[in-house]
Amino acid sequence: MNNNQRYTSAGGVLGVNTMVNDDAVSEFQMYPSISMDVIGNFVIVWQDYRNLNWDIYCQRYTSTGTALGANIKVNDDAGNKYQKLPSISMDGVGDFVMVWQDNRYGLNNPDIIGQRYYSNGNPNGGNYLIVADGPYEGEISPVRCADNASIIFSWQDNRRSEGWDIYAKIVDWNWNGVSSLMEEDMQPQDFSLAQNYPNPFNAVTHIRFSLGKSDRVNLSVFNVFGQNVATLVNEKLSAGTYNYSMDGQNLPSGIYLSKLTTGSGT
Repeated sequence: MNNNQRYTSAGGVLGVNTMVNDDAVSEFQMYPSISMDVIGNFVIVWQDYRNLNWDIYCQRYTSTGTALGANIKVNDDAGNKYQKLPSISMDGVGDFVMVWQDNRYGLNNPDIIGQRYYSNGNPNGGNYLIVADGPYEGEISPVRCADNASIIFSWQDNRRSEGWDIYAKIVDWNWNGVSSLMEEDMQPQDFSLAQNYPNPFNAVTHIRFSLGKSDRVNLSVFNVFGQNVATLVNEKLSAGTYNYSMDGQNLPSGIYLSKLTTGSGT
């Protein structure tokens, strides 16, 4: 379980220890991280095993230590993959962002996933990928820092296969993750189509694929009746790893299939 204790600026104790997690079962909660805005409102985030797999939960508080609502499950994946090592930062007006290590796209290559919230506790979009996935050993130990204008992410990374390095990324609050066409530093050996993320999704999802050589590429999305609802790519591309976004807010709810066609196959 997680507990918190408030203090004055002089170190005086305010109240008593307060249990943060509100689950009724006796499972583990670990690795808390806390951040506070300029008037003293604060949010605590932690790694939580109440669902018998590691998830990320958070709890909002007023400056007087009063809990605002119930615990919030932060990761929005529908599976049972592990989410670990959360970190949180708030800006001056109380908007906050959390990041964590996430295995939803592969157990051996954890990614850095984030989630933004408004000061009233409403999510600002869905979970989003901070680092474009690649064929290197994953990115772990995420940290973050935020002010009213920007967010800074940093993480431990072995993409060079030369021992761990530290990488960072500076973005603004409107950045929605790895969504534009991107090419990774290391070249894949073959072509492949990865699982879209997030999945399921409400509005925008991102589709990643890799090419082992320069080729003509068509990436299209179909409904269950075989009707083409979106063509995201139809051109010749160089070898590399790419990410494209699909806006599905005008599509009806349902199941959609992505199809990658190259000169090497489908």
